[in-house]
Amino acid sequence: MSNPHYLHGSRIPFPMYLTLLNAFPKLNTAETDRQWLRRISQNRMFHRRYAQELAKHRFNVELRKAVHMRWLMLAGAQRKDRAPGHHLVNVRTPGSQNVKQTVATRYEREFLNNHGDFRFADEALDLVVAEFDPSTPNNGSIFWNGIDECKLAKLVDQWNTRMGAEIYGQLEATTLVRYLNGRYEWEPNFANYITRTSAALGKAARGHVTSVVRCGMRDTSVFTTTELPAMLERMKNQLRAKATPEVTDISIVVIEPKTFEERPVKVFTNNEITMIPIISRAPGSQFINGRSDCVVKGRLDVDPRVREHFTSRQDTKPSSAAVKIMNDFKNMLHGP
Repeated sequence: MSNPHYLHGSRIPFPMYLTLLNAFPKLNTAETDRQWLRRISQNRMFHRRYAQELAKHRFNVELRKAVHMRWLMLAGAQRKDRAPGHHLVNVRTPGSQNVKQTVATRYEREFLNNHGDFRFADEALDLVVAEFDPSTPNNGSIFWNGIDECKLAKLVDQWNTRMGAEIYGQLEATTLVRYLNGRYEWEPNFANYITRTSAALGKAARGHVTSVVRCGMRDTSVFTTTELPAMLERMKNQLRAKATPEVTDISIVVIEPKTFEERPVKVFTNNEITMIPIISRAPGSQFINGRSDCVVKGRLDVDPRVREHFTSRQDTKPSSAAVKIMNDFKNMLHGP
């Protein structure tokens, strides 16, 4: 099952995938998911019993994707495959040559500011973030910094496929961001969208949370500045209210740890995460692709209540996601 479960460009929900596998078994182990889907889509029983449900799912996904892309454009995000700016629909009405100019003038007057930007950009971003679903499986949330997130997303999809269910969740792999990542220029408006959806993901994480980082926690990364602080703050507030925290444990896998140079990769769980350095780029380095590209800037500060909670769970082992990352870490680095 090396290929993701897609039909006509849309991902098939895991429960439906398993139902279809039971109804239409693969011919042999050599038949890929794509070949299998192409074959069963020609089956009359498939169309009679399952095609309508799949069509409804595809429509829902495409609708949500279209809404996100529309509101992101209004928020100022720039598509990589299009010139920046607002694109008006060509309006042609027989006998009315000025209708297009009339629509353009009214659009500018009602929706653009003096700089030509959409005057409701902040509201548009609020709407698209509010519509974002940040839920991930319990004990399955995965965060990252400093690695190739597209390669990680591919691995997460493969792990879920082998497990036969969505066991692991990651921003670029299992949320709507997977349809938008790489399609927009990394400028302030799109970066703000990613930061806010990442924060929502951090706030929604449950159980044993996992992250993978390169050399240490980069001082400017979304994980260091937004996602992890959101989780730790929520833990602190819930413990202060004498409630069981929704995030119970944290495992962070560090590839080429700056402060453990004898180890190619090391996992830190619960109180051990305070041993991970916060790093920044070394002078003259454009990227952090190894230990020589970074310098240690500090350490993570964890609230005493959270430390005490972690101490009470001192026998906790690294998460299952951390174990998989440890085994596959070479396949998520930047490069070929």
